[in-house]
Amino acid sequence: MRFRRGIRLSAKYVRTVMRVPTTSAKNKAVRPLVSAEYWEQIDQMRRIVTASAPWRQVPGVHLRMTGQLPSGKNRMGIRMDLEPALNDDGKIVELPKVRKHSRQRFAGWRDARLKELLPQLHQWSGIMPLRVPMMLYVWYWPSDRRIRDRSGMLDAIFHVFERAGIVSNDGLIEDPIWRTMELDRRSPRVELVLRPLVSVSPVIDEHVGKLLSGCPCCALPFAS
Repeated sequence: MRFRRGIRLSAKYVRTVMRVPTTSAKNKAVRPLVSAEYWEQIDQMRRIVTASAPWRQVPGVHLRMTGQLPSGKNRMGIRMDLEPALNDDGKIVELPKVRKHSRQRFAGWRDARLKELLPQLHQWSGIMPLRVPMMLYVWYWPSDRRIRDRSGMLDAIFHVFERAGIVSNDGLIEDPIWRTMELDRRSPRVELVLRPLVSVSPVIDEHVGKLLSGCPCCALPFAS
């Protein structure tokens, strides 16, 4: 379709002729509205699980972190620093060097969680860091209805585990089991249980206890 030069066309006319859907039409097609009653029914179902406190029934290293979990993806920033170096003539010059650093917001959350975890780690100090394959159970209470990137939140948890010396390598955590709980605007938090797949020493046997038999998902009951 060709238009004469100098003629201005309104956006409404272009959408009509070209049959371009509006932004609101796209959002309605992709994101259907969900009523408050719908969310309340889900929260009511999840409160049943909270009342049974399944995280207390799973043997393992029990930890708790308060506050809303952020995403651990894209947590690193890049800056350019000047550092002294010798050039080919033997003179000292300043050359740029690329450095990676944690973004300020994520670093603040991480440092706060480290202070929170240190008192909890005293009873497990004899077996840290864990160096065996483990399962991770996660019970997560969100602070709002926002749909967040779950893999990003797991990245944040793994980063804190390595930083605190809980695990020697987050690659040892196999098959995380995640359960989202009801909305809690006043007290968002996450309950965590690290459970070695196989007991390897008397120290771990004493602290962790006997392993559960059968399907590990049975430790996360869901309302019928």
